[in-house]
Amino acid sequence: MLGKRLLIIEDDPVMSESLSFSLTKRGYKIETAVTGTTGIFLCQKFSPDLLILDLILPDTHGLEVLDEIRANDWGRDLKVLVLTNVENDSLKQKLYTMGVVDYLLKINTTLTKLADTVDSILSTDQTVSWTLS
Repeated sequence: MLGKRLLIIEDDPVMSESLSFSLTKRGYKIETAVTGTTGIFLCQKFSPDLLILDLILPDTHGLEVLDEIRANDWGRDLKVLVLTNVENDSLKQKLYTMGVVDYLLKINTTLTKLADTVDSILSTDQTVSWTLS
């Protein structure tokens, strides 16, 4: 996956660094943000191929971040992987209707599993489909 760009919006510095290290080893170019506001700015500037999004952020909820991204032409078709500790089936379904391609719980996800999931998402030409609610 050489050269593919990933944006990680994650407020936990240890988690963010671990993800960055693991995915950089696979050839990805990584940008990180610790707040939703910074993440939205970087998403527009960096044009990632995939966004890895935590839901609990210091300034906003990840759902609001995704909503803002989807409201812009530059973010409408962005592939998004949610990586969070929030286990909520109705929220998960809402995120899938907003075009999230996968939803992983941090507690059940190793760095290897995450990297394999990222590889899988970016190796397909699947398009993002979602509906406005």
